[in-house]
Amino acid sequence: MSLTSCNWLSANDARLKGFLASDEAGIEHWKEYKYEQPWLGLFQDYKIEKDDYFVLGLGSPESKRRVVEQIRSRGGQFISFIHPGAAIAKTAKIGEGCLIYDQTIVGANTVLGDFNLMTTQSLISHDCHIGSFNFFSTCLLCGYTHVGDDNYFGVRVTTMPSINIGSRTKIHAGMIVDKDVPDDSTLFYKYKEKILAIPKMEE
Repeated sequence: MSLTSCNWLSANDARLKGFLASDEAGIEHWKEYKYEQPWLGLFQDYKIEKDDYFVLGLGSPESKRRVVEQIRSRGGQFISFIHPGAAIAKTAKIGEGCLIYDQTIVGANTVLGDFNLMTTQSLISHDCHIGSFNFFSTCLLCGYTHVGDDNYFGVRVTTMPSINIGSRTKIHAGMIVDKDVPDDSTLFYKYKEKILAIPKMEE
C-alpha cells in the first residue's frame, strides 16, 4: 500500500510531509520505492512541529513501542490511517495510530485498540476485541475472537470463532488456531519427516 496512491490525504485536507525511519536502512527503502515526498531523516533527529501527525508502518510490536514512546516523549501526535478501499463497519471502534491497508475488513461491534497494523486482505470479523500493537499479515479472525497486545500473526493465520489469544505471541504463517493461546506462546507447524517407501522386490 502506498500513502501517496490513494485519495485519503486530499479528502481530509492533509498532505504527506515526508518519511522518517528508526535506522539508516530507512533511506534505502525510501530510494527503492521512489517516493515523491522527501526523506526527513531519523526519528530521533527530527524536530517535531506543531501540526505534525505520525503514521507508523512498523511490523515489529517491540520496535513500534519504542518509536511511539520516543515520539510521544517529544510531544508528537498520531493518527490512524484507514485506506479508502477498506471496509469498516459503522459500529466498529478504531483506536489511535492504527494502519489499515486496502481490501481489509473490520466487522460490526469490533473494538480495535491502538497501533495495530492490518495488511491487505486481512479480515477481523464481528464482535472481536483486539488489544494494541498487534501485526496482522493477511489474516482472518472469526467472530468473538479476543486478542491481547504485542502479537505477531503470520500470513494467512486463521482463528476459529470465540478464540482467546494472549499477549506477546507469535503465530506462524498458515496456522489455524482452534484452541486458546496463552501469553508468550509461539505456534508453528511441526513437519513430519518424509518417508521414502521402497516396494518389495519380487523373488
